[in-house]
Amino acid sequence: MNFITLPFAFFFLFVLGMSTIFRRGTLSYKIFLLSFNLVFYAFAGVYFIPLLLFVGCMNRQCAKLTSSTVAKEQKTRKRIIGINVFIHVLLLTFYKYYEFLLVSMEAGLNYLGIALPFFNLISTTELLFPIGLSFYTFQGLSYSIDQYRNPENKPESLFNVLLFVSFFPTILAGPLLRGHDFFVQLNKDNRDNSENTNSPVNGKKHNGQSDTLEGSLNVNLKAPLNNKIGQSLDDKSAHNEEDMMGQSDQKITSQLTKIEQLAHIAQITLQNKEIRKDIATGFAFILSGLFKKVVLASYLSEHIVRDVFLTPDFYSSTTVLIAVYAYAMQIYCDFSGYSDIAIGIGLLMGYKLPQNFNAPYLACSVQDFWRRWHITLSSWLRDYLYIPLGGNKKGNKAFNLIITMSLGGLWHGSHLRFLIWGTMHGIGLSVVYFWQSILTLFASKGPQASSVKHARKGNHKQGKEKARKARKLRMQKKRYQSFSSAPLSEEPLVLKPLLLQKKSWFKRLLQRISKLLGWFITFHFVSILWVFFRAEDTQTAFNIIERIIAFNLPGDGFAALVPVAIFLTMFLQAFGPHIFRFFVWFLQKLWSPIQVFLIAVLCALILKLGPDGVLPFIYFQF
Repeated sequence: MNFITLPFAFFFLFVLGMSTIFRRGTLSYKIFLLSFNLVFYAFAGVYFIPLLLFVGCMNRQCAKLTSSTVAKEQKTRKRIIGINVFIHVLLLTFYKYYEFLLVSMEAGLNYLGIALPFFNLISTTELLFPIGLSFYTFQGLSYSIDQYRNPENKPESLFNVLLFVSFFPTILAGPLLRGHDFFVQLNKDNRDNSENTNSPVNGKKHNGQSDTLEGSLNVNLKAPLNNKIGQSLDDKSAHNEEDMMGQSDQKITSQLTKIEQLAHIAQITLQNKEIRKDIATGFAFILSGLFKKVVLASYLSEHIVRDVFLTPDFYSSTTVLIAVYAYAMQIYCDFSGYSDIAIGIGLLMGYKLPQNFNAPYLACSVQDFWRRWHITLSSWLRDYLYIPLGGNKKGNKAFNLIITMSLGGLWHGSHLRFLIWGTMHGIGLSVVYFWQSILTLFASKGPQASSVKHARKGNHKQGKEKARKARKLRMQKKRYQSFSSAPLSEEPLVLKPLLLQKKSWFKRLLQRISKLLGWFITFHFVSILWVFFRAEDTQTAFNIIERIIAFNLPGDGFAALVPVAIFLTMFLQAFGPHIFRFFVWFLQKLWSPIQVFLIAVLCALILKLGPDGVLPFIYFQF
């Protein structure tokens, strides 16, 4: 079921309305949510629901076995987690590489001259790919591996794990969740804050301690009130002591009751503000995702990307280059648009999902790009593949990076172009690592760095002398900040000496030029590699790159609004967070009916700006 359809709108509104009836964390709520998770997935492929349940049960059983007393020995626990990982890899290999394996087997059998009657039947059978398989298998594996690494943690129930792997906002294309974040929110009672049974508003006595706002006010204010009453009693006569104590106790009780009531009202007010903010933020995410997908991604796909990547020989070199830029923007708007909608849906249901994109095309290095692009997948590859391979500590870091990214490329499919895409990103990360190592090496050989290093040891005379000279040089620089010998706090603001001013200005200029150059190289490196991701085959990808390199080949042009859409996508990455925060603030200030009306109008406007039929999200195929 596509997010951008009317049936999903009715489905989500029904689920959202029903979820307010049940207490979160109860069995009835979990049964309700799991049922509608499976209903949602059934629209994508009802025949693959048993596979989804199998993945959830496998990971839950693995987590239970690795944490039980039966598997105390490390070897036994390793065997259990190894079998679980192997089964998941086997599932991914079978469904993702079915066609590739059949073609390879057919070529091998033909080469050997072997004819198998049943093989022709198998080779002509098309295998449907379970949508979302790559995501919910990775998600399930993350839970079982985390439990293996932390066996002291109590394994979650089967219902919780099934809800974790089948959570409908994320099951089709992420973001990839982590169990320790999801289960806390799943088991949180959504009525604990709004229905405080110990609150005086409900007519019951408050027995809480300073863990709550009311308890803290109770503890902090009761003591000074008792002290004042005690002082007043010392001044009174003995025969009026009992009467005064009774009146004082009544006053204290009434004052504390009022304070508790005010504290409870303040707490509810703060909670309502948080709820209003979450609702406004959720709708803002949904509108952001709709605009990226329906308006920008669809326009770029329809007006340049699809035609140019299908028949690049018909278009000029400039048009092909613009098409490469356009696809880079399209895949960002498409995938981040889906993530935004999923995050918004999660917020409206009371779940805070992880951020998946953070202005990736503003990155100044390949390393920085992967900290901003598909954040949940890159962190998954880091935690469960790169670090087990050795990471930065064991083996060759460059080799570990290339292997990790190559496997990440193969995760997308069995085509050679995905392997090239992943391997080249691994090589790019390795180049960045070596460049940073060279810069660190030169920086560590500087006079000030070496003096600090020797001074830290404390037993090297030369190091101490260099440290003393470095401190003296810093003091001289401070004196040059003005032409006066007066203390710095009393000096007027004057210009620095010309030499120091030029050095500082030149250093800042070099830093800005370095960042700009790093951004230019990174953006074009990433954009060119997207060609292998989008092209129909490897040969077409190389043809596109050849036409770009030639740069003067004639051919058809492109629509005038294509550069505008590309620029708007870059603009949103640079200034989108500021616009987003302002829009959330603006929504919170509106009256609820006006807020609903504005959101409905904006949704209708976005859908009107888009094409008649919106294509499925790109990452549904993975």
